[in-house]
Amino acid sequence: MEAGTGDPGVPVSFADCDYGLLRVFPFEFIEGDTSLFRNPNTVVISERGAAKLFSGESPVGKFVEFASSDVQRYGAAESFTIVGVQGFSP
Repeated sequence: MEAGTGDPGVPVSFADCDYGLLRVFPFEFIEGDTSLFRNPNTVVISERGAAKLFSGESPVGKFVEFASSDVQRYGAAESFTIVGVQGFSP
């Protein structure tokens, strides 16, 4: 998958999950409001991903668009609002 902010795209890895994951695993959040992660089309990104995509700027409130070259499998590109940044997790 690729995520971008108007650029041609940056390859990223991602995991699809919902808010329930935050109750099971004690992730450290360094920025944002994780309660907003309950809303549709929201995403929490890693600190490393934030640095890669936004070069030191705060990504919270910004949008990313996920697209795949395999449109039949994954469908058309979708936009997500970044609601939080997760610190390092093992």
